[in-house]
Amino acid sequence: MRFFSSCKSGHYFLPVLLLAFGNTGSQAREEQASPVIIAIQKEDVGTLEANFLADSERYLKYALPDHPIVFQHLSFSEIQKLSEERKIDFALTSPDNYVVLERFFGARAMVSHHITEAPSPETTKGMVLVVRSGNQELQSIRDLDKKRVLVSEANGTDSRIFSREMIHAGISHVKISAVSDTAHATPDNKVKTIVREIASGHYDAGVLPACFFEHERKNNPDLFKDLRFLTTDRVTETRCLSSSVFYPGWTFASFPSTDPLLSNIVAGTLLGIPFEAESNNWQRGARYSSMHELLEITEDLNYQRQTQWSWRSFLHKYGVWIATLMLCIVGLIIHSIRASFLVRRRTEELLATVAEKHRMAEEAERYNKKLVASERVGLVGELSSMIAHEVKQPLAVIRNYTRGLKRALAHGNTDPELLQTVLEKIDRQSTKASDIIDHVRSVAKQKLPNARPMCLSDLFEKAISQFERTKKIPVIRRITPALWVSADTLEMELLINNLLKNAADATAATQEPVIIASLTAESDHVVLSIEDNGPKLTDEAFARLSIPLNTSKPEGLGLGLVIVRRIAEAACGNLAFVRKPDCGLIISVTLPLYKNEVRPLNKEKPNA
Repeated sequence: MRFFSSCKSGHYFLPVLLLAFGNTGSQAREEQASPVIIAIQKEDVGTLEANFLADSERYLKYALPDHPIVFQHLSFSEIQKLSEERKIDFALTSPDNYVVLERFFGARAMVSHHITEAPSPETTKGMVLVVRSGNQELQSIRDLDKKRVLVSEANGTDSRIFSREMIHAGISHVKISAVSDTAHATPDNKVKTIVREIASGHYDAGVLPACFFEHERKNNPDLFKDLRFLTTDRVTETRCLSSSVFYPGWTFASFPSTDPLLSNIVAGTLLGIPFEAESNNWQRGARYSSMHELLEITEDLNYQRQTQWSWRSFLHKYGVWIATLMLCIVGLIIHSIRASFLVRRRTEELLATVAEKHRMAEEAERYNKKLVASERVGLVGELSSMIAHEVKQPLAVIRNYTRGLKRALAHGNTDPELLQTVLEKIDRQSTKASDIIDHVRSVAKQKLPNARPMCLSDLFEKAISQFERTKKIPVIRRITPALWVSADTLEMELLINNLLKNAADATAATQEPVIIASLTAESDHVVLSIEDNGPKLTDEAFARLSIPLNTSKPEGLGLGLVIVRRIAEAACGNLAFVRKPDCGLIISVTLPLYKNEVRPLNKEKPNA
């Protein structure tokens, strides 16, 4: 045993290793745990791994005397069966068989075999093709189509790597034979048998493990004198001749049921083996994605199989999950019964809530109808005050014309032309009065307003002048001339009057009332605003401005701003409120600018 000399001369290594993993020896003696079963694959052991694996097995027995370790040399099919039955703790297998254990049984690579010629554990295993030197027909792996190739084992790792390279080369008609297995056929003898068979010309090519040539030529240089090697441009970076990509090497793996502490002890022991010859060693578990890819591409039956089903294995493997599932089902049944009761109770509550909502909706509908009726009455009342002013003038004209006509007839003046002129004027004034009354009726019946292009600047100026004469309150004007909108003239006049009246009411208690009327153009809109210096509004009073039927005046109906909003929205505009920092309020109405009437906009000029 190559490592024992170093162990006997340096016993300090083992205590240090055991201390690194805690007081495991005393714990093992106290607990007297069941034997640790390590299954070792007995087939497909290469000439490079044979001695290394045997040394590792002996060292585990030597380094862990307090752990009852049992080594079982088994075929891989037996290892699979024991893995399924959870009767082994660790497995030492070739890389292609390890990925099967990883895929189907959750195995985890603790340490991987590594050779010094490879840069990492991921590039330890490969194969090299050997041919006779005189056979010039074979120059690459593509020339092996319909040729005879000898391998050490039909289902070995080297054979699977060779199959992968054949698929890459695009050849499929290779006659593969395996070395006859006898009781005395050691891995070294099998490889040397391949060399002799190729040299004698019985086969066209042979598959050898990569790095075998580099290890053997020192001791037996004449073995390869009549042979040469077929290499490939797919070789991973290594110091060995190869005809393939390199893959991870043999693997020492644990299973999900293995004690994690025991796994750490065994892995640490293997990593600390003091080999005198540094050609082989164990390193942390490699990544086996390349081997997974190899078995998928070659469609390996063992890799693609489904585990054999039986009630015993099924219950053994999934018993805990089945019990958990049954508990979940019972819990779901209890939950469904409880949920059914809660749903029924909740449904009754929802039905009661829906009935209450229907009642509230009906009450709200009655309130809205009352509000609409009140708004209509208030609107008609507001319009009636305008009618009293507008209709008074045509009626007075009609009365004057009638009196003049009577005096003319009393004096015997029956001039037909005079009579015709007076009657036409009387007719125009009566028509005007009729139109005013019809407009009030249309508003009361909620008919669409008679929108038409109008000069809002002129109407605003006229309404302000009338307001000043009536209320005796001066208004500061900032009116941009010649701004046109499409709206009903009477409704716009009503909107302006309501805003001015609202500002007058707000400044009634102010010693020096200030009302500023502005009309400006912004992009494609007209902004009409009325600003006052009334008392500062509280948050609650400011929030109530848009609430219908809300008023602070004892005799008010609270419809002034509601009417303004309705008229603004009917003209495709909107109403906005801005509370001034110190005192007062700014009410703005934004209306679309009449685009068909192109008129120049003058800069605003404040008017006193």
